[in-house]
Amino acid sequence: MALIPMMIDGLRVHPENFEKIVILRIGSEGEDLYLPFAIGQAEFDALTVRIKGEGSLIHLSHDLFVSVTSQLGASVNSVILSDFKQGTFYARLLLDADRVHMELDCRPSDALNIALSANAPMFIEEEVLQKVGFAESVPYTAKKAKDDLWHLATTTVEDNSSLYNLRLS
Repeated sequence: MALIPMMIDGLRVHPENFEKIVILRIGSEGEDLYLPFAIGQAEFDALTVRIKGEGSLIHLSHDLFVSVTSQLGASVNSVILSDFKQGTFYARLLLDADRVHMELDCRPSDALNIALSANAPMFIEEEVLQKVGFAESVPYTAKKAKDDLWHLATTTVEDNSSLYNLRLS
């Protein structure tokens, strides 16, 4: 299982249906892939607060998770976007505590929030990229790809792999 680094490139709100979209940038500099997917309102709001660096008057549940984990002597090692089945992404949260390594299933939107809260690295399994169609991706210019992001992020199709068939060059 090859792990590829990823980071959050941006958050968008569709102007017509108000769907919340997170855009992940996958890969190393110069070979980036952009992967858009929809998330819930609460997770979108939490990511927005974290990305803008704005403090919250109250701790969000993701902050509480990281705090409790730390108080119990564990730390968030990383998060992995680990699978894609029937149009749904899956994630794993990797924790370390006293030489014990734990993996927990986690919603991708929660995994992203926890990673930002814990300052932990984020990865995607190479197999997931193949499942969503990057194996046969077509080179795009950065401008063309950014123009197409809304279409790709909001189109519903029978074969979900074609929904993410986007490569930036």
